[in-house]
Amino acid sequence: MKRPSKVKGKKGEGAKTGAAGVSRIAAYIAGLAVLLCVVALAMFMRSGVDEGACGQIEVDARPGATSHMRTVGHLGPDATAGSSSSVKLSDRFGTYEVSYEVPEKCGPNQNIIIFHYQ
Repeated sequence: MKRPSKVKGKKGEGAKTGAAGVSRIAAYIAGLAVLLCVVALAMFMRSGVDEGACGQIEVDARPGATSHMRTVGHLGPDATAGSSSSVKLSDRFGTYEVSYEVPEKCGPNQNIIIFHYQ
């Protein structure tokens, strides 16, 4: 018995996918896009604008200081929310120490944003 020869299709015809296959692929792509958006948002919130800081403090301006500055500080291993702490800042007038209260959401070894004047 003779084997049937292969029938060649027209040029330009590729694999045919049914409507169910196309919608499944679209759902996978949409799911991947949503997942990437969630990951990007999580990364932005953790280390974006506030650089992963747990809170912020505002230091009053010293006489003669006019430029508003933003500094990221790191709390020590014994820091607890609501406790008293201090930070040394340096500006064109020299080094000075400021006392402040650790913000509620902060704990040991976390970053904190310090707004001060220079």
